[in-house]
Amino acid sequence: MRLSPRSPNLAEYLKCSMGGLPIETFRVLFLDPMHRLIADEQMQAGTVDRLALFPRTLFQRAMELQTAALILVHNHPSGCADPSKSDIAVTNQLMAIARTLDIDILGHVIVTASSHQILLPDLKTARGSAGTFDLRSDGGQARTGDFGSADERLSLALVNARRAIRRRILRDQLLDAPGLFGEPAWDMLLEVFVHQAEGRPISTSSLCIASGLSMTAALRVLPRMEEAGLVQREPDPADGRRNFILLAPAILQRLVAFFEEYDV
Repeated sequence: MRLSPRSPNLAEYLKCSMGGLPIETFRVLFLDPMHRLIADEQMQAGTVDRLALFPRTLFQRAMELQTAALILVHNHPSGCADPSKSDIAVTNQLMAIARTLDIDILGHVIVTASSHQILLPDLKTARGSAGTFDLRSDGGQARTGDFGSADERLSLALVNARRAIRRRILRDQLLDAPGLFGEPAWDMLLEVFVHQAEGRPISTSSLCIASGLSMTAALRVLPRMEEAGLVQREPDPADGRRNFILLAPAILQRLVAFFEEYDV
């Protein structure tokens, strides 16, 4: 069954199942591309008028379930379903993060035992990255913690880089003519970036194989990338015959900035 935050049946179910809870509780409906339910999970519980929400936990779970869309839900024990300024701000922030991961947030339903409201935020003003948010029913301002840290930026960039590689593979399989699309150096940079962001360096031979080029062609491209200051070699301390390929520090930072915003 296709779910919508505007569904009267869904609203009644949510009011009955959590509208009367004595503490604020955050719940998420994880949906497939047809907006059918994959999972219905409680993500966080708080106090009578406030709960701390951790976006990283939410979106990690969404990626694990291969989620295409989300419906967010939380309750107001006060009995008033009107959204607070904090509710609106946090929903907009989550919408912005979801957009970078190619996940749709269909709405944020606020429920009490007898009423509900639906937030459908305007993405034009929504920006942000994963940190820690407060949902408050008292109208307080949303608070963020560790917002936009280096680790969070790298995590977001890594997700987008992985998606770029998957899209490249699918494109090449579909068109059956990989030599006509893209630059070998760019594909090699993607491979180095993903390996480096995951904390597992890539050897010269592995990079050449991953590039999709012949070994001879890849070994011609790699020195040009070194001369341009894009990558550098580092000897493998466990095997003196092998070198790892790493991004130059400045290039690593540029790619992090690029993939933070890159919409594949």
